[in-house]
Amino acid sequence: MNFLLSEDSYEKMKKQLDKLDLYYGDFFKCLRSREGKYDLIYTSNIFDSKKYWPEKTDDISMLKSKLSEDGKILVVTQGQIDKTVDLLQSRGFEVENIEENIFWY
Repeated sequence: MNFLLSEDSYEKMKKQLDKLDLYYGDFFKCLRSREGKYDLIYTSNIFDSKKYWPEKTDDISMLKSKLSEDGKILVVTQGQIDKTVDLLQSRGFEVENIEENIFWY
């Protein structure tokens, strides 16, 4: 969260908030209901559980169709890195970076 590192970064980020679409609930249902393309789609733990992604149908293809030409998807997952990478690559996504963070409590 680099935007929290300094007041200047925070102010720059704050000026961009009107460009964000935030959703709560069924991620894929929300995304299907929206028109247009996105430069960035952020997902958090969507692919970790059948609870969050029960059908596993053509949602990945629909997700790709919602990205702009140079659009990217940022995927956060907990312990499913290899499966998630395989899933995305099998649907034509190019994985640019993998970062693993370990949190100790």
